[in-house]
Amino acid sequence: MKNGNSRPALFLTEMIVAILIFALCMGVCGGMFVRAFTASSKSTNLNNAVFIAESLAESFRSHDDLQEMAEKLGGFLGDDMQTLTLYYDKGWGYSEHLRDAGFAVTITAASGGDAIRTADISVYGGTGLILELKSSKNILLEAGKR
Repeated sequence: MKNGNSRPALFLTEMIVAILIFALCMGVCGGMFVRAFTASSKSTNLNNAVFIAESLAESFRSHDDLQEMAEKLGGFLGDDMQTLTLYYDKGWGYSEHLRDAGFAVTITAASGGDAIRTADISVYGGTGLILELKSSKNILLEAGKR
């Protein structure tokens, strides 16, 4: 009789061990999927930040000042007229409202002398600074100003 009762107990113990091993493997794989998703999100944000920053750098080079850029692109010009802030939603579409914004881009203009104008372009997301880019232009070499 004792042999008849040990088979179900052995089978039950074996099933419990198999379930524990399966749960451990699921925990490890779940952690890997979470890390992969996080890395993918960071990479997507960085790619979009580079695209936006490069576009704004080209726009800075083609406009006379930040006020003209603000009129054409939108955004919020600071009181000092040297800082332009643009907001983008979580899908990297332009947003006119701060409440919808997932990302912010600031363009801070400075003068590097009589002929050089520079701008610091910073892209911010929920985790802080994503990208910083410097742009400069020589205003003496612009078309029509020679």
